[in-house]
Amino acid sequence: WFVVTCAFLPVFTLLWSPVFLTNVFTAATLGLTVSYAIPVLCRLVLARHSFVPGPFSLGRWTHLCGWSVVAWTAVAAIIFSVPLSVPIDGANFNYAAGGLGLVILGSFAGWRLSARHWFQGPSPSISSSDAVRVKEFGWK
Repeated sequence: WFVVTCAFLPVFTLLWSPVFLTNVFTAATLGLTVSYAIPVLCRLVLARHSFVPGPFSLGRWTHLCGWSVVAWTAVAAIIFSVPLSVPIDGANFNYAAGGLGLVILGSFAGWRLSARHWFQGPSPSISSSDAVRVKEFGWK
């Protein structure tokens, strides 16, 4: 019930300011989109030579699909960051991009200051026997 209550709390801000609720939804959409694009961009730029593809790979389409994800995320970030009405003032400004920027900066700072010293990476989600089974079906 706590989670349900917290999910509905932003709706009550409509009584105070409809722009605030729009900023909350915009920030959530931007955050979700960017959270998928950051690992893709890191794989394309930082790990382009060292990344070992798993059994589920796009093969030669990896870079095309990856860069299209990054391009779409950039376009979506611009679209969702546009103010909602003109003239722009403090009451109708879209603060979602600034909030997302603060979260990204805070996450990066947390990584640099602490997490990089103890985080060893995610545990594998597929075992070697599953990978053998995938190859038996002829999938690449």
